[in-house]
Amino acid sequence: MRYRFLFLAILLFACEKKEDFSDVKIIAHAASGLENQNATFHDNSKEAIQLSLETVGCDGVELDAQLSASNRLWFFHDQTMDIETNSQGCLASKNDADLEAVTYKSLKKEKLLSLQNLPVNYFDKQVLMLDVRHYDLCSEQTVDEMQFIKEIADFKDFYSGQIEVIILLSNPAWVEKFKELPFKVYYSGGDFADAYQKLNAYNFDGIVIKNEYISKDEVSALQAAGKKVIIFEVRSPKGIKSALKKHPNYLVTDDLRATIIEKY
Repeated sequence: MRYRFLFLAILLFACEKKEDFSDVKIIAHAASGLENQNATFHDNSKEAIQLSLETVGCDGVELDAQLSASNRLWFFHDQTMDIETNSQGCLASKNDADLEAVTYKSLKKEKLLSLQNLPVNYFDKQVLMLDVRHYDLCSEQTVDEMQFIKEIADFKDFYSGQIEVIILLSNPAWVEKFKELPFKVYYSGGDFADAYQKLNAYNFDGIVIKNEYISKDEVSALQAAGKKVIIFEVRSPKGIKSALKKHPNYLVTDDLRATIIEKY
């Protein structure tokens, strides 16, 4: 009798319907994930973008956009280049000729990627989230907002229908001008109280927030109000499950494959 009960429990567990997460789009954080020891390529690199977009179940990539001294957009995460590359200082102080010679200190020595060399052909109506870096640490100044907008506006491939562009802003003062572009603009800030305040005070389409700072009920409330939610800072199995169960519109993950497996 005891064994029959055990078998029945196993059978019921096996037949339990998995929660449907089809409403959550999976986005690769910095293309390869941050602090991902198993990453094949360095974050924000062309190679990482290709690998992620070719992965079945990946709905897009998030990249960190910075403005060079030549007023061109480049994709790089850190505030300074010293730790991750063979260069030093801030990207904002480098001209394009200097940046073209920069490589990461990774095993494969990938080169820095500019917007002009974005591999558009890798996208198949997938999402590109641009995390706009508005501050230059080395000069301790805000970069040129209008030049940033011009670079994005002038990139014709963003209007081909092959890429869905989403802008992530941590500087709410920039939202008005960025909203003139034909793309959605999300506020990327601190905790839920900060995000909620900025969402109401400015004309953002949604928020970008760490998984630990938002609950399932808060996600649902924002969605009911017509706003969208992007959750990030997700890399552990526990964190992935927790974030998926909140049903955000987008989940920006540092472990793409593990998140796709958990989703399906």
